[in-house]
Amino acid sequence: MAEFFAKAIIVSGGVGLTGYFGVTLFNYVYHWMEQMAILLALPVGFWVAGNIALFSWLEKRENPKLRLLGNALGTVFTYTSLFQALFFCTIIGWVIGIIFDFGTLADTAEDFAFEFVFGSAYFSVFVYGATGLTMIFSCRKLWRRLYGAVYALATIAMPLYLLIWQKEALYQLAMDDTRSLVAATLGYYLLASVLGMAIMVQKEPLPEGKADGLAQSNASPAAKRRGER
Repeated sequence: MAEFFAKAIIVSGGVGLTGYFGVTLFNYVYHWMEQMAILLALPVGFWVAGNIALFSWLEKRENPKLRLLGNALGTVFTYTSLFQALFFCTIIGWVIGIIFDFGTLADTAEDFAFEFVFGSAYFSVFVYGATGLTMIFSCRKLWRRLYGAVYALATIAMPLYLLIWQKEALYQLAMDDTRSLVAATLGYYLLASVLGMAIMVQKEPLPEGKADGLAQSNASPAAKRRGER
């Protein structure tokens, strides 16, 4: 029980730290793009590669506390994977577009924040919507399929409603309170990532027939011969 609570605390803190890193990084994105956009690849690369290297190293330690920490950090990375993919791919895609003159950088940081929210929100419809649809068509338990249906509906309908019918309100919020808009947007992406991956990573028991067949195929040759007798 103590191990469970310790892991829960580490995972909660790690998820929060990931969100804080995203918001902090975004505060510097516009200014870095004005100077040298390619520099943004460095913090993103160090964050992703550093996380993978750290929890992989910790999970191989003999010390049970270090293994627990590595396992918890691996869980954090898994739960926030959709958030990181959405956020970092949007930023890096923007960097590539600026470098190769596929577009121009916004005139102000406020305009840039609005364009980021607008573009990434459309991207999120595909990322999170596809996650929900995957639950519907791949999960066997009814409650998981229903969860996937609600998840897909919420992550598709809410962003589209805001982008289509509340576009002017979003733009005004970006002009008046950029930090709150960015924090709320990234907070939503982070929450949706955790709620989606928390179900996706859970293993479902195989049907009886398939489970028996799998056990038989994995049995040793000696065990198979004994079964045949």
